[in-house]
Amino acid sequence: MANNKRKGSNAERDYAKRFRELGFERCITSREGSKLYDNSGIDLLNIPFNLQIKAGVQRGINYSKELKYIRDQINSNFDATELVHKRPIILVHKKPKLESKRERGEYDELVVMSWIDFEKHFIPHFKQSENATASTTIQQQPSNQSEQIEETIG
Repeated sequence: MANNKRKGSNAERDYAKRFRELGFERCITSREGSKLYDNSGIDLLNIPFNLQIKAGVQRGINYSKELKYIRDQINSNFDATELVHKRPIILVHKKPKLESKRERGEYDELVVMSWIDFEKHFIPHFKQSENATASTTIQQQPSNQSEQIEETIG
């Protein structure tokens, strides 16, 4: 159990560092900053979402239950007017490096969230980005399927 706790703490510090490198200079672990957030299942502070980090083997993990638990903890621990209620809940699962693999693969780190949070927080952002570039980026559509295939493999 102590090994899992250590892996989790190391992963939290690693992601806090990665978020700082991405421009969230004030990102810290909730263990450093707030017991209330930590007790609510939120591992990083000063970023625009509620992030839970899982590291290593998580036997029988149920992402839906994990996300719901965090939502329930937020509802019971924070006043309804607080900003924490407006942020999406995201779970990051950093899977362990398997001994048979030399390097981590792209899919060894997963980001999980509910569709409702995805639709509410991310779709509007992408719609804005798409609308902003749509007027300047018009691509000619191939007239038939063989042209589409040639473009894809060519």
